[in-house]
Amino acid sequence: MQYQVDKQQTGSPSRRRQALKGPSSQRSEPHIQSQTTPSSDTQALLGLIPKSLNPQTTSAILAELSRPISPADEEGYIYIFWLTPDSDMSPDEETASTLLNDDDNEDEHGSHSERRDAAIQRYASVHGSSPARSPSSGPVPKRTLMVKIGRAQNVHRRMSQWTKQCGQNITLIRYYPHHQSSLPRKAPCVTRVERLIHLELADARAPGEKCKQCGREHREWFMIEASRAGLRGLDEVVKRWVGWAERWAAAAAANGNTQRHR
Repeated sequence: MQYQVDKQQTGSPSRRRQALKGPSSQRSEPHIQSQTTPSSDTQALLGLIPKSLNPQTTSAILAELSRPISPADEEGYIYIFWLTPDSDMSPDEETASTLLNDDDNEDEHGSHSERRDAAIQRYASVHGSSPARSPSSGPVPKRTLMVKIGRAQNVHRRMSQWTKQCGQNITLIRYYPHHQSSLPRKAPCVTRVERLIHLELADARAPGEKCKQCGREHREWFMIEASRAGLRGLDEVVKRWVGWAERWAAAAAANGNTQRHR
């Protein structure tokens, strides 16, 4: 499953560190009261859903969008963690955080882009085979990246919990909302956002196997194409649903202000 997306630039290291430490004391989204989504128009909602999805997935997303949002659905961050094979060390944080960077400022040899591509291939896993075939050896192994997409109030704490619980090599690729020119802020109704992302990526979900370390079956792991195009497709999915939540929150707040001034 691939998606075409626009190029985005990552935020500065200082902004990344601030978000990793937890809630920002300088900005906070207002608490959202229980309401339905801004529009019940099916066509408007369908505009949020890629036409490439199968009918079952589309129906599941529409059903999720039509449900009222609970006041208990708090703000938070959506994160993408990168799980690397046990045989390798994790990529450094700087490399992982630049995988979704814009290439507009590359030097004439494209060395930055080449380093990112090399890092992706170095830490990719081999799963099954792709439709392409090698003339001499038959099916070509499919190289994928294993990523975890979830929600957290404190991204750094969540990473530490996973490392201690499962002993896995995980690295942060990006957290959301992602805005280069503003202070970190949380996404509204983050549980709903996480659910919508997981529904859209259902076909990319990793096989349900019990974790060797903790014995649990993790449901938040997904396998994507081991390329920057694959990562950008994932980035587009997350940004689209985070953006939907932010627009919903703005509409809900505006509606509340209108009611108070009547």
